[in-house]
Amino acid sequence: MDGAGGELQGLIDGAATVLLLVPSSGPENEACIDLLIGDEPEETNVLSVTVDATPDERLSVWQQHLDDRRPRQATIVDGSTAGASGSQAAGTDAFPEIDLQSLSDDAELVDLVATVARTLGRWEATADSVVLCLHSVTGLLQTFARDDVISTVNTLNENCDRTSALAHHHMDPTAHSEETVELFRPLYDRVLEYDPETGWTVLGADRSSDEPSFRESTAPGWRREVGPRTARDGSDPVLVRPGA
Repeated sequence: MDGAGGELQGLIDGAATVLLLVPSSGPENEACIDLLIGDEPEETNVLSVTVDATPDERLSVWQQHLDDRRPRQATIVDGSTAGASGSQAAGTDAFPEIDLQSLSDDAELVDLVATVARTLGRWEATADSVVLCLHSVTGLLQTFARDDVISTVNTLNENCDRTSALAHHHMDPTAHSEETVELFRPLYDRVLEYDPETGWTVLGADRSSDEPSFRESTAPGWRREVGPRTARDGSDPVLVRPGA
């Protein structure tokens, strides 16, 4: 498989929710596939929620990086306004088992949350891994109020936690103020942030105090990785040299 080659999967071990901070010009698609599928796509159920790309644009990412391998089950929740609604690829020989659920043009955030909850509930009893991709927080912020998006992210993350699903949400840090980005960081177990000069930085939420916060970033040339305990215990990170 092209892309991060499992590196990011290893760094977020134990995290249920991940914020993927990558500029649109960065390796966003490679990181997404790494987090979405890992090494065993045939044993994974994938829920892809797209609000700023068409279903076919997201499916083309799968085709590019997975070749002929496909998840066991896949659902796309289409809330996009980019281009025509629906999909030309879903239901074809390339993607015969894709379940496409399109939201109406006037759908609200509660409709998106309800649609995601129904799919997660349907897969809850399966033995396969369940993963969710939201593409993207940036797209939601272009349409809805910031506080409403924060509430939605919290609800989506709680649903994933309850159903043992793993989730990552895309966000383009160059499209928002630093204040906005900082508001979203503490909502996740991990933040994966890409810098063209230093590569990936992995941050874990600090749960040791009542106020949500994030440990400050590592020095250039290092990435931060949380230790072997789960993300929710406030474990201290260790520093790993690039390429280690």
